[in-house]
Amino acid sequence: MESAPNKLYEIKKLDYFETINYEFSRNFVEYIKNYNQLDQNIGITIAWLVSCNNPRLAYPMIKKLNTHDKMCVLKEVVKNKFNETNQEIVKAYCEWIEKASTTRTERNQFIHGYWHLSGSVTEKPIFFSPISWDIEARADKNQNFSLDEFRVIVDELKAVCTEFGNLRKRYIIC
Repeated sequence: MESAPNKLYEIKKLDYFETINYEFSRNFVEYIKNYNQLDQNIGITIAWLVSCNNPRLAYPMIKKLNTHDKMCVLKEVVKNKFNETNQEIVKAYCEWIEKASTTRTERNQFIHGYWHLSGSVTEKPIFFSPISWDIEARADKNQNFSLDEFRVIVDELKAVCTEFGNLRKRYIIC
């Protein structure tokens, strides 16, 4: 069987359900990638703040921390380093950490929750249920999303990541 040299992939038109599955999966992976990158960048920032000359010295301590603990350490290190010399840096980092903390909670719910894609055509085909042993309260926390609504969530996390990058550029810490 001969194949055309210019035709690398056969393009398949996705039906409604395949499109929902594909777009949700693509967006969910992007969400996780952005969150993991944010976690990594927080750790790197801590390392530079702790030991500007040799940030690797901080790696053994940082690798033991979860994201919540990294945010707490970042806040404390920034306060200790800049509280007397630059309140503007302290304020900016503390405000950002408050915002980022919300994304951490959301990420934990998303990772540990239950996702389901509708088997019928609907405006909001993405169903999410957080994991909870309180069965009565669980139904109140279920959420439905359209693809566009879920994309907004992905974009909000991306904005938090971008804001952290801008914060690091605005306030050179080392």
